[in-house]
Amino acid sequence: MSQDEFLKILEKSLQGFSTDEKREILYDYEEHFCLGKENGKTNNEIIKELGNPLDIAKHYKSNRVASINENQNNNYRENYNNQNSNNNYTENSNTQRSKKSNPMNDDSFSYSYTPNKLPKILIFLLLTPFVILPSIGIILGLYGSILGLFATSLAVVISGVALSLGGIFGTTILELQIISFPNISMIPMPALLFGGIGTIALGALFFIGTLCLIKLLNRGTSKFFSLILSLLK
Repeated sequence: MSQDEFLKILEKSLQGFSTDEKREILYDYEEHFCLGKENGKTNNEIIKELGNPLDIAKHYKSNRVASINENQNNNYRENYNNQNSNNNYTENSNTQRSKKSNPMNDDSFSYSYTPNKLPKILIFLLLTPFVILPSIGIILGLYGSILGLFATSLAVVISGVALSLGGIFGTTILELQIISFPNISMIPMPALLFGGIGTIALGALFFIGTLCLIKLLNRGTSKFFSLILSLLK
């Protein structure tokens, strides 16, 4: 087979291709023949390397079909994406219009409710003369009692100190009589000392107990006033 026969068979087999496409393909194979002849090869050797022209034409046709299918797929994807973008735009527009038409759907919309405080105020006014004022009086009385307990505990401690001093130095210090009750001279001084120590300890316990009572009273008073204030909220 000669070069011209090879190229004619290839040209006839490329049916469906445009003139420019055929010319480009044939030009490539003419170049192959020229290069082969420059290297000292015969037509048969060059054709053997290139292959059957019918198979070459089939190869070009299959590549052309694959290229067309790929272009069609790309066009389909582009159209599909454009359609989806248009649909999304339409949905967003509809959503915005629905939010504008119905403010309850807006995320920034907040529903405020102001409770009516009139019933709570009435309850507070009704409780004031019967519960609140008497309770305040009772609380003040309890604080007064605790203040008296503090004074009593201090008096007991001072008495214990006086008895202890009497047990150590006697009933008179620098001509000042620190203990004065009948028959005090008949009581031994060690007894006065230990009695004074016991009295100081009793006064200290009394004082600690009074501190515990005032803490409990403060806690109860705080809860009471918190309950009263909650009626006005």
